[in-house]
Parts: sequence; structure tokens; C-alpha cells
Amino acid sequence: MSVPDGKMRCVAMCLLLFLAVGCGGSTGRFDVVVSMDKAWLDQGALPSVEVHLVGVNISEYPNWSKMSMTTYWKEASRADGSNPKVYIMKFGQGKPETQTLPKSDPIWKIWKEGYSQYLFVLADIPGVYVDESGDADARRLILPLDVGSWRKAKYVPVGTSVIQIDVAKPPSGVYCLNPPAGKVK
Repeated sequence: MSVPDGKMRCVAMCLLLFLAVGCGGSTGRFDVVVSMDKAWLDQGALPSVEVHLVGVNISEYPNWSKMSMTTYWKEASRADGSNPKVYIMKFGQGKPETQTLPKSDPIWKIWKEGYSQYLFVLADIPGVYVDESGDADARRLILPLDVGSWRKAKYVPVGTSVIQIDVAKPPSGVYCLNPPAGKVK
């Protein structure tokens, strides 16, 4: 008995889709700890810095990675903060210099339901920056939410689920203190 070419192609496409999406690893929940770098604290007055954490799925990834950070932050300043996919942290005088998005926060459910595979960390940091794509822009950090990536991280003790992020003065920008395997920034 032979299988028509169209059905075979359909089966092959479904199998590829399953392998690409279903076997990519499980998306985890993490405590995301964001801190102002010590250099900011040493200068005396802590600047106003806003950090947005966004769960992004594979189809949204190209738009979020190519988006102009300058334009994003101009538009964000006019927004009312009602985007349910964005977790907002505000730093500055009278605000905590370290803040945490706990793994128990309801936003993780929203991100999971949206099939988020990446955590985008976007920081509105004082200074002059050139808009660049992806992690090349110092105001944007892209991290995987795949649990397997973090199991291989150099600086993450076994059994923990903490992502540590630092917001540094220009030109460093935002970076991960305990990056997953293969992550440079």
C-alpha cells in the first residue's frame, strides 16, 4: 500500500513541527533578580532607570530583537503600563536597588500560555546609545527560558532557579551575571 505524496509531506511537516517546538525543552519559571550595578551606587545619586521584562515566543522574536530601543522607550514613556506581557521594574532615588520578579508571579502563567521561549530584558538607561539588533544593543538582553539552558550555566548552583541581571553604566548596559551555557552577554 502506498501513501500519496501530499499525505507524506503533511506527516513530515507535522513531525518537523513537533521536533522543533515539542522537543525544544521545557520552559521554566525563574526568580529574576535585577540589580543596579555598584558603579551607579558609588556615584551617590541613583538615576531613574526602568526595566521591562517580556516573555517572547518564537514568532514574536524577530520583531522584539530588531525593535529600536530608542523608539520603544519613547513609546513606553507614553504607555499606561497595561500590557499584560510586560513586567515593569522602576529604579531610582527612594526605590530598592535590587528588585525581583518571583517565579510565583502570575505573569509567568501569561508567558507560558503565550508559548514564550525567551525573556527579553529591556532597560531605559541614561546615556547615549546607538540602536542595534538583538543583544548588540546594550539596553536589551535576550535570555532563553528553556530549563535545560540554565542547567548548564556556569554560575547557577544546582537546584536553584534564579536569573541574576545587572544594570550597568554605559557602555556596558544590561547583562546577566549567571548566563546560561553559550551566552556571552
